[in-house]
Amino acid sequence: MGLPFSPKSQGTSQAVPEHSQSNSEAPIIRDGDLTPVR
Repeated sequence: MGLPFSPKSQGTSQAVPEHSQSNSEAPIIRDGDLTPVR
């Protein structure tokens, strides 16, 4: 019914590709907006 929906709904496949691909953009936009590391 939803092969790409099952893993995406759980947040397992989304947390893996998002952190891997958005490793440079995620911590820069999210960390900079949520936590002023700079």
